[in-house]
Amino acid sequence: MKLIESSFLGLCFVSTLISSADAQITTDGSTNTNLTPTDTGVQIDDGDSAGGNLFHSFGEFSVPNGSEAFFR
Repeated sequence: MKLIESSFLGLCFVSTLISSADAQITTDGSTNTNLTPTDTGVQIDDGDSAGGNLFHSFGEFSVPNGSEAFFR
């Protein structure tokens, strides 16, 4: 039963990955970064501010040719 629960949780996590236009970007959960799929890649919003700087933290960050990661 544990294997089924673990598989289900893994499937839920995988379903939160952003895969628009083949961009492979995931957050690691340590910042308030929000990812939104776009027609050409991923829009990256929010994050954490400190001392006038904006920080994002990613578990995976891969933007293939023809895709874009747009920071707002």
